[in-house]
Amino acid sequence: MISKNNELYIKTGSLGWLNFFGIPTFLIGIGLTALFIYLIKGVGLKDSSIYLIVIAIGTVLYIYQKKKLKFKSLDLNIPTDLFIEKTRELLLSEGWKIEYDNKEYLQAIYRNSPFRLDCLTIKKYKHKIDYNLIHHPQDHNSIASLIDLNLKGKKTLNKIIAST
Repeated sequence: MISKNNELYIKTGSLGWLNFFGIPTFLIGIGLTALFIYLIKGVGLKDSSIYLIVIAIGTVLYIYQKKKLKFKSLDLNIPTDLFIEKTRELLLSEGWKIEYDNKEYLQAIYRNSPFRLDCLTIKKYKHKIDYNLIHHPQDHNSIASLIDLNLKGKKTLNKIIAST
């Protein structure tokens, strides 16, 4: 995962994208396919409301998932390097595994059960950070990506924010 335009970017069509957007895409696809077949039969749009509802639900869920990828911003009262060092220590002490740590961003994952894989991404700037907490798309679990609570991640994130 990389970041583009203030949001996490998952390459369209990749396995991670399919895992993250799987349920909404499935609902939209099934709804459109069923609607198309229904219209080919020549019945018209008269009784096709169920298909339109499925498409609408899929679209709402897609927008919901897309919104999860947006970064939130935090202004820092301490230098970014010191903040990142404290954050790195906190993440390691709480059992997180740091996947990426370079000049641009820090990304860590926390697996606390077979169905939970929190992914915390922090973009580094001079006097602020942007952060994002989602269910890791590489977990191969579309349901968990959709209803993910990120309980451990939220607790850790609150500790990180408090350290500013």
